Amino acid sequence: MTTLGQIRSAPAGYWSPKLETMPREDLTAWQWRRLQQAMAHARRNSPFWRDRLPPDLRSLEEYVERVPLLYKKDLLAVQAADPPYGTWPATDPALGVRYHQTSGTSGAPPLRTFDTGRDWAWSVDLFCTALYGMGVRPGHRGMVAFGYGLFMGFWAMHYALERMGCLAVPTGGMDSVTRIRFLVEHQIEVLGCTPSYALRLL
Repeated sequence: MTTLGQIRSAPAGYWSPKLETMPREDLTAWQWRRLQQAMAHARRNSPFWRDRLPPDLRSLEEYVERVPLLYKKDLLAVQAADPPYGTWPATDPALGVRYHQTSGTSGAPPLRTFDTGRDWAWSVDLFCTALYGMGVRPGHRGMVAFGYGLFMGFWAMHYALERMGCLAVPTGGMDSVTRIRFLVEHQIEVLGCTPSYALRLL
């Protein structure tokens, strides 16, 4: 049986060795090339980003200095003016394979968005990178303790566990007491939830 202590002390490794071990200069150059491609696509296809992105950016440093911070209220404003998504998507919503929105717990309208198949593959891969870096390996058992609703939440973590060859245990409809029983009965080694909910379970 694998224990949490063994997971923490698992041998070092990388989910994406080439990318994760790239020299810093090469990584920075790669990031800048990818950002340039993304900005060009956004300018061509999104009125929101066309107005927001300066056309003459020459480096990552300039991007950080000159592109204004993006706030949720900015996206909500354009969404309200042009529902359901506003003018910020740079891809045809017909290409979406998943729909998500924020929880709406603030009382404000939810922020709506969609993922294409490519977006979704990227999101799952990010979770694989993070989980692998934390010591999660094929064969581990993971519980994803969130509602499995429209909120993005831990959807990508669930699919990342599957992609990594782990057992993913969805507990969306369970109360906390039942989840605790599952943690014990199924010898769960990886728990996905918010920090505040982890404290609640404790």
